[in-house]
Amino acid sequence: MPHARDDAPGAVHPQSRSVQLLHGLLVAGVAASVLLVNLGGPALWDEDEPKNAACTLAMRATGDWVVPTYNGRLRVEKPPLVNWFQLVGCAIAGTNETGVRLASALLTIGTCLATWRIGRTLAGPEVGVTAGIVMACCVWTGIGGRAATPDAPLVFFTTIAFGVLARVATRGEPSPRFTGRDAVVFGAACGLAVLAKGPVGLALPLGCALAFTISCQRSLSDLPRMWEAVRIGTIGLVAIAVAGPWYAWVAWRTGGAWLHGFFLVHNIERFTSTLEGHSGTLLYYPVMLLVGLFPWSIAAGAVAWHAATVARSRARPREAAAIRVAAAWAITWVGFFSLAGTKLPGYVWPAYPAIAVILGIYWNDWRLGRVGRLDRTMPIAWASLAASGLAIGIGLAIAARELAPGCEWCGLVGLVPIAGAIVAWRQDARGDRGRAVGAVAAAGGLAVMLLVGLVTDRVSVGRSPRALVPLIARDSGAGRVVSFRQVAPSVIFYVAEARDGEAVTELWRPDEAAGHLVQDPAARIVTQ
Repeated sequence: MPHARDDAPGAVHPQSRSVQLLHGLLVAGVAASVLLVNLGGPALWDEDEPKNAACTLAMRATGDWVVPTYNGRLRVEKPPLVNWFQLVGCAIAGTNETGVRLASALLTIGTCLATWRIGRTLAGPEVGVTAGIVMACCVWTGIGGRAATPDAPLVFFTTIAFGVLARVATRGEPSPRFTGRDAVVFGAACGLAVLAKGPVGLALPLGCALAFTISCQRSLSDLPRMWEAVRIGTIGLVAIAVAGPWYAWVAWRTGGAWLHGFFLVHNIERFTSTLEGHSGTLLYYPVMLLVGLFPWSIAAGAVAWHAATVARSRARPREAAAIRVAAAWAITWVGFFSLAGTKLPGYVWPAYPAIAVILGIYWNDWRLGRVGRLDRTMPIAWASLAASGLAIGIGLAIAARELAPGCEWCGLVGLVPIAGAIVAWRQDARGDRGRAVGAVAAAGGLAVMLLVGLVTDRVSVGRSPRALVPLIARDSGAGRVVSFRQVAPSVIFYVAEARDGEAVTELWRPDEAAGHLVQDPAARIVTQ
């Protein structure tokens, strides 16, 4: 039986199971080192983590897994999939920071492995393992993958959908077509994404599939057939079958209040206007991608030029198809949220697996000497890596002086990228490009691990109520814990953690606080 050409779309690269296993273990090991080291060390941060975690504790205390609540009132910001995962995490690791973050970390490790498989399917085993490592040790994976938020479940399930699209794209058909099985898996993954974050979990993956299918049409007369090719009806029905029962149940239980708040405020209004001060221009996401994809973004200009060149190449049809499908996925996510009024870095995290594949193609081609004149730009990349390390070191030292006095030594983390840049430059000069890429990966993985596992822990020691609130809440002589005016949402979580889901009485006026103390002299009032 004749073998497919190595550069043909859908070609299978012969590879032993032991090598595949080694690649998978390598990607999983890198991801685990970034995501699991000191996972529960830092206190819950920002607003989303403690609100999600407090909602989870309320579900456990009341036994109601259908209606999300936060401190005794309806919470309409997010669907409950993240809370269901957190309940499992707490059952495994305890009711603590590790417990509420464990599912996010494990799902993100799964996302890195899925990225490896997608890269391998689209462009071969070397690109696959590079893409998986890129995804595993970039900055935003370290941040989002360790956070107790719905982002990790959303990214995992949308990446599964991306994997289906990748498989469809590699069949070598002039016009890609979903089989019934493809549509069912794609729809089920999107349905779970809808349970994680809402309608974007279905609308954007479908938009990506349509964008890629349109790009493959030879003429405008072929466009009407794309609806049949993508099997939109099947995908939609499967997604509704997965997510619909909970949405119907919560609508019935809350008299439509949850649907009204979630769809009108946290979807439509969040897209059409700026909420909570999270705004930005059209340059917001390009800049955030450069930061979030560090250290692999040090050659961003060369990567973009190389991708555009390969996408037009007839000599490399497999890589050209890989870049087209990855670009369709990434551009759809980034383009949609660039038009939104409310912008946050994590909104485009689902585009990272596709961008990781494009990065994997570039870095693998550079290792093999297949990027042509772009070789000349690599000294700029090494200089950028070293300059980034210097900026990280100075920035962390200054921030620590303000936020965590005595921890200025955190600036030493900046030495890691500097060392990585020196090693990569020297290996490049010696002609050992494989080790140069390894130096970038090692420097990136270690720097991200130290930033998210060590620096955030040190900073949170003095800026979190984690030490104070449980001490008060567990005091046998204390009455109810009361908050006066605005307090950090983590107060709500730590009280619920210490008192089995107990809500915090929220007071806003001085006379209310005084009256409460008269009625309950043992009460403990927490304020900023």
